[in-house]
Amino acid sequence: MKETLTLAAWTKECREMAPDRLVELIPLTSMHYDPIHWKDKLHILFKCLSDNKDIEAVGKALSLEQLHEILYWGSTKDGNEHKNKMAPLFITLPQTLFHGLIVRITPEQLSVLRDIASVEAVQHQLSILTHHTTDKFNELCNAVESQEKIIETIDFDPLSLDDINKIYENIELLTHQGMEIIHVTQRALALAWNTNRPDIIQELSRIKELCHRCVTENIGSQSSNDLQATGLWSELKKRTNNTFGET
Repeated sequence: MKETLTLAAWTKECREMAPDRLVELIPLTSMHYDPIHWKDKLHILFKCLSDNKDIEAVGKALSLEQLHEILYWGSTKDGNEHKNKMAPLFITLPQTLFHGLIVRITPEQLSVLRDIASVEAVQHQLSILTHHTTDKFNELCNAVESQEKIIETIDFDPLSLDDINKIYENIELLTHQGMEIIHVTQRALALAWNTNRPDIIQELSRIKELCHRCVTENIGSQSSNDLQATGLWSELKKRTNNTFGET
């Protein structure tokens, strides 16, 4: 089976195969098929690609793990001369993979991506990510407002401890979602500064600032030591104290 080929045999296979069929070998360059040599085989395959259309086909077939590896390889001495060939990958790359890349991107991978950030395909991916992040932030704002109304209007008397704990969990989930949005905007901005898209930079900066304010002020934090509860936590504490007494 091809997944058990030695590196020498794999190199021969890639060099002899028609370039437009190299994409068929991508599933064999995964950790699942070859835990030991999958990275080397992925590098060898990529070296054999030259036509943009063939590289685009590979971009559509990559897993997130393979995408991370290709970009990291581009930061090494062996892969550096091939990093400019990586731009076409982003023409067909699924947006979910680009999002996953940004969430987990390392300094080495970011450095490679910055070098090709002026390419339209990368900027398009970043633009879609920005719109998606804006939508996520708007959803968070609506969820925070909805939770605030629930805390203000709900009758706490008949609620069980499990019901109240569920409200606590919901607020904690909102905090987690807000921090995720901030994390994504920070990583995306680190890339956006290398593009010629001030509109993207402006929108990501806006969402980052507003989301930070939403997390710290609107969602807030629980009381600890000498610090008072803030945001939703403060409202929840007031309602429970009014119903059950000071806690």
